[in-house]
Amino acid sequence: MIRSLAFVLPVSIAVLCAPGCSDPAPPGRRVILEATFSPGAHTSVECPIASTDWVDIGAFGNPPLVPVRPVNTGDDNGNGPVDITCSVKGNDAAGYDIAVSATLSGLSGGTVSITGHMSTTGEQTGLIGVFQRSDYGQFRQSDCTATFTENQNMGVAPGRVWGTLHCPSVKRSDQNRTCDGEAQFRFENCDQ
Repeated sequence: MIRSLAFVLPVSIAVLCAPGCSDPAPPGRRVILEATFSPGAHTSVECPIASTDWVDIGAFGNPPLVPVRPVNTGDDNGNGPVDITCSVKGNDAAGYDIAVSATLSGLSGGTVSITGHMSTTGEQTGLIGVFQRSDYGQFRQSDCTATFTENQNMGVAPGRVWGTLHCPSVKRSDQNRTCDGEAQFRFENCDQ
């Protein structure tokens, strides 16, 4: 009995170690994004776009009834593939430099990009927000704000950021158009 156990034990240890002995592949980038566009405080001449969902990727859900559904880069969102680029680098003391962008391809596709510097508390200011769609063109604002107040889990940390972007005067300069762009965004597994 001891002889057969001595043979089985080393083989079992080797088999158990094989999957865990190498580093697993890092998780891929993923996002949840719900962006809206409206005239806001602007006239219909300044913003001839009716209130609309700009782009939706995944779902924030309503746990426990409706599950949260992040989407990985390269996956299909049900109406087109998703492309994510994101970097959230820094630390709690100095703050974080963020550069995040999510694009949904297809008929209801679009892009939202956010660039700037964030701290862990308070309203975030001086952010660059870009909203782009093939049917409406590109709108940009360089003094957007972001908040972390809508959910207790919102915030920024190495490789991830979750907040609400407010761009009340996002402009398409080539057509002298100004609208209001808003987006709740959650990027995870970003470069750090």
